[in-house]
Amino acid sequence: MKNVTPQDGYIVFQKFFADLVKQEMPVVLWQVSADGSRDIHNCILTSYKYDAGILNFTDRTGAEVHLSEGDIFCYAKREGVIFKTRSLGKTDRELSLHMPGTLCFLEEPEIKVIKSSLGIDLTDGYMRGKITPTQKSERDQALFDDQLAKITTTQEDKIFADKREAPRLRPKEDKIITCQRAGEPDMSQNFLLFDLSRGGLGFKIVEDGLFMRGQFIEITALEGQVLDQALIGEVMSVRDLAPEDVGWKVGIRFVDEVPKS
Repeated sequence: MKNVTPQDGYIVFQKFFADLVKQEMPVVLWQVSADGSRDIHNCILTSYKYDAGILNFTDRTGAEVHLSEGDIFCYAKREGVIFKTRSLGKTDRELSLHMPGTLCFLEEPEIKVIKSSLGIDLTDGYMRGKITPTQKSERDQALFDDQLAKITTTQEDKIFADKREAPRLRPKEDKIITCQRAGEPDMSQNFLLFDLSRGGLGFKIVEDGLFMRGQFIEITALEGQVLDQALIGEVMSVRDLAPEDVGWKVGIRFVDEVPKS
């Protein structure tokens, strides 16, 4: 998954909402009630005002949209995008929402970024392309899917738990991975898995300087099960954990191979 904000993806935001309006793409809006039930509406985006931060939706059947104050979740299946926002007000046929602060692409978009005199801009809009680990044996795929299945959740807020990077799901109990810097088997160690998705993972380190942004790593085992072929990852971030926890979180995205120097 990949989070995009207006600050790093202005054109992505503009193109996404323009496409929703122009192509009348279906968008599912829902709200979670106090009893855990969901009030769901199949809608279309009829108009938007980017600078004013307004999205205007109507129900595809013409019915009134019964969503109130509080968090409202929106899912554009065709684009593979989910976002969370709040109501600005409604009429009998139209619901106005705040422009969200983040778009969550469930299948990570490949975003080409250029820097210009005006700041950060994006070329060619965005292309949706799922980032997956390098080709795995059937056994490795089964091991990976088993670990992923054990942490799957349907709670919407989990998707938005960490706005600083592509959000992933946390395991309910401690899990261990074995990894090393690419080409350095002598430093292979076990680390506590922090979060996991099909596009990447995070793990915890307690020794500063073990990994740096831009390095490539090889994951050789999951929960003590040695993989037939190591998973390759690029270190995207190394961040301090919360004050009540000691150590750093290393965030990686899966890649097909280590680039040749």
